[in-house]
Amino acid sequence: MKNKRPAMTQIDYPYPVTNWDIYNFSDCFGSLYMFLEKMSAEKPGYHCRKQEKGDCYGCKHNMCVKTGFAPARIHEVLYHTFETLSGTNSAIQARGRDSDISKAIRDTDDTIEFIFKYTGYGYEKHCGDFAARIARSIEAGVPVLARLKDNRFRILIGHDGKSFLAVEKPKHRALAPGNLESIYVITGKTERGYCLADALKRIRHVIEHNREERVWEEYIESFRYWGEGNLEYADLKEIKNRFLLLQKALTWYCHSFAETFRHKIFTELKDERLREAMDGIDRAYDDSHTAGWQGHALYNFRDWSKRYDHSNEWGYCELAAGVVRRLRGDDDLVYEALCEMIDILEG
Repeated sequence: MKNKRPAMTQIDYPYPVTNWDIYNFSDCFGSLYMFLEKMSAEKPGYHCRKQEKGDCYGCKHNMCVKTGFAPARIHEVLYHTFETLSGTNSAIQARGRDSDISKAIRDTDDTIEFIFKYTGYGYEKHCGDFAARIARSIEAGVPVLARLKDNRFRILIGHDGKSFLAVEKPKHRALAPGNLESIYVITGKTERGYCLADALKRIRHVIEHNREERVWEEYIESFRYWGEGNLEYADLKEIKNRFLLLQKALTWYCHSFAETFRHKIFTELKDERLREAMDGIDRAYDDSHTAGWQGHALYNFRDWSKRYDHSNEWGYCELAAGVVRRLRGDDDLVYEALCEMIDILEG
């Protein structure tokens, strides 16, 4: 007779787990932070598209503002906030590759440590002996954050001695120890290691690296039409690819960044001395968001089955270069606002 498998020891976990099925660190930590802070998990008493479907386009009733955010919307704002304050949202992708600063900051140990210390939670990272460590934490009532072999993250809320229960949409699933690359075991509340000024300096550092790498200039130069090595005699496939690479870099970095300073989920973001600078960030990146959709439209609504005459192709490429110049100008405005806020906080 086969030995009966032990029952799964499981934590009741009512919180939303991910935005748009990203499963990166900020996404999963945002959900875990709601659990650690014992935030409300009660579903709203109205139809919330974000809660039910996972996306939000702003319902006509504006119920979030009237009655308070639904848990899924709170999680979304936390995700945007952690991505922004860690500097990750500012690390613009270069043409067809991660920029150097993006590789140095996106879900790296340094960034993970920053978010833990900013929120005031201690943790231990482990790369082995998973079963015993996860079991101890879960039996103590604390979920474990895990990085998988595919470099995505999961929140572990159960174990049966051999496998672990991971929070997923739409249904949780069991993971074997072989799926895990490392785990982050929460050790409790600590003094905060970083404050808002540290976060703003981190963002400033990333934007400065974008400038040093000439990320936006690289895009602008890729749309130069006339002259040797440019698009005058390039085939249609190459022109299409350059518009596609631009499209992949657009829209969401600025939207996510601005959401942080619109919703101000942490108290120190509500400092009235910073209001004017934050409003400036909102305006600048609202403009970037619009410019980003112009870039999407340039790619999505062209007839890519044929090439036009030189004058029209030149004009089309200049439209794309103009979008990028606008984005670069908005980044400059945000950089100035960041410097202003740092001066206020440290003055």
